[in-house]
Amino acid sequence: MVALHVCVALNANVVAITGKRQNLIQLNDAETLETVHIIEDKSGNRLFQLISLGRYIYVTSVNNDEELHAELRMYEIQSRTNKLEFVQSKSFGTQCIQPIALTASYDYSDQTVLALTCLETESVMVVNPATLKLIKAISKPVIKDIFIKDIAESAMTARYLYVAYVISPQLDHDFSKGLLVQYSRNTWEVVNFSIVRGQYSHLLIAGSSDLFLTATGNGPSYLLQLNPNTLEEVNRKTPKGFDFLRMTMTPDQKSFYMYIHGSAKKAGRMRSFDQTIYPANKFCSDVRIEMSPGTQPIVINGYLFIRSNMSMTRFTLKNGSGCPRQKSQAVYNLDSVQDSGVAMACLNCLSIS
Repeated sequence: MVALHVCVALNANVVAITGKRQNLIQLNDAETLETVHIIEDKSGNRLFQLISLGRYIYVTSVNNDEELHAELRMYEIQSRTNKLEFVQSKSFGTQCIQPIALTASYDYSDQTVLALTCLETESVMVVNPATLKLIKAISKPVIKDIFIKDIAESAMTARYLYVAYVISPQLDHDFSKGLLVQYSRNTWEVVNFSIVRGQYSHLLIAGSSDLFLTATGNGPSYLLQLNPNTLEEVNRKTPKGFDFLRMTMTPDQKSFYMYIHGSAKKAGRMRSFDQTIYPANKFCSDVRIEMSPGTQPIVINGYLFIRSNMSMTRFTLKNGSGCPRQKSQAVYNLDSVQDSGVAMACLNCLSIS
């Protein structure tokens, strides 16, 4: 299960990369693709996912023993040099074991918070990004006649926290299904929930106006566009011969991009959706991706970055339309990253999850 990644526009224009089995964070210039800085994390933990908020980068890590206790580490990007400096860290001990997703809320009229999703403890840690202090630990909900098997991903607005779970089948011939739960940010109580056909879900918040959900694992995959207040279904799209997977949004929230995974005879593709019309609809030709991306696609200042295998591909977004242009891609090797689970974050972008 792969985390969704969030980045916020500021002055620097860099991409930060890390991997699961090593302790390095690498920064690359988004324009030149050159390495700006490589910093070694001294904690001895394994780093594996990160997001950026303002001039800070937050990295999740786990200890090297079998228990996989989660730690959240905070770094600051220096404005003059674009280099990273360690600020502080917070360990969650047995409250968060095996972290799988890190996200944040992006409603600028309210206080931004972080949300760390933990697989083994089936919980979400809501954290103050300035102090890394725990605001609330959200345990899996108790809902009549629903038996939760796993936790998947989370997303937030200023008003609500959304968490996707996997439901255990009730009968031998049943399929596992998904459960989308809506929590109040005021009380942290469950205010609504919806059964999803498909075990594994990815979530994307478009400001506070739309919630997008992709679901796979129980028949054909599909994309849902939901009202984030009521969870009412606004639009549903099912691809032919492909599974809908990871999504990312442009900074102006006018379009979003989705990675589509094909069968053995069909390479993966990046599909573009127009968010200026309601409901959202496809508006560009699909872009072929040779290898499955190891991370969430990211939009940076007119570019679309996709990390796959040991390299990262950059597509130029066509002016006016936002369509990725295949012929303008630039590929570079990630020398210092030796794991397939590489994560990315950036400044000068806004990929909302």
